[in-house]
Amino acid sequence: MIASNTQRRCIGISLDDFYLSKEDRVRKASTTGIEALRTRGPPGTHQTERLMKVLADLHDPNRIGQPLLLPHFDKSLDTTVEDEEVPGLDAGDVFLLEGWCVGAPPPLPDEPAGSMNDIDADLEFREFVDDELRGIYSEVWAQLDIHVHLQVPNWQCVLKWRQDQEDELCRRVGGQGVNVEEFCRGYERITRRMLKWCPLQADAVIYLDEDHQISGCRIGHPGDDR
Repeated sequence: MIASNTQRRCIGISLDDFYLSKEDRVRKASTTGIEALRTRGPPGTHQTERLMKVLADLHDPNRIGQPLLLPHFDKSLDTTVEDEEVPGLDAGDVFLLEGWCVGAPPPLPDEPAGSMNDIDADLEFREFVDDELRGIYSEVWAQLDIHVHLQVPNWQCVLKWRQDQEDELCRRVGGQGVNVEEFCRGYERITRRMLKWCPLQADAVIYLDEDHQISGCRIGHPGDDR
């Protein structure tokens, strides 16, 4: 849609494609002693250094038009697969990075200290994730020119929509899939944080209703004259 309306090329990639392989996550969980890092999803389970390299190449004027080597993650196998080389972008073209925690901030001043679930009760895990958001993830977000946030109605919609995705994946490739409520426990605190913070801080917000339909949008920050 971007290409057809702007005459610009657009490359889209998911933050999910930068997940660490299953083996690397197991290794990281063993090294840190944080078992929750075995499961893909939370900050700390992505190839952040590789993502920074891709973004740095995109910002390098000497690499304009040069091919990009991008990773790919197969969720049905829960691991990384062969990289894909794509034609480079020219000045004015668009690189779209989408992902559930893109733009996620570190802890907010008024955030509840109490645990939201049994994974969140693991303070070592919680502090590790927040340190990741304060550090390398903050550096990644700073490389993005525009932050567009999709605002879902509530946490229950997150669970339902994630279950719909899992059901579709099982229909397509077979298998039993994951327990969605268990899988999402590592996401809950950051997701609730984003539902509160991103509508105020993102450059553009698209509001979705419970049926995935667009119910409204905002461009610019609240209080801006533009």
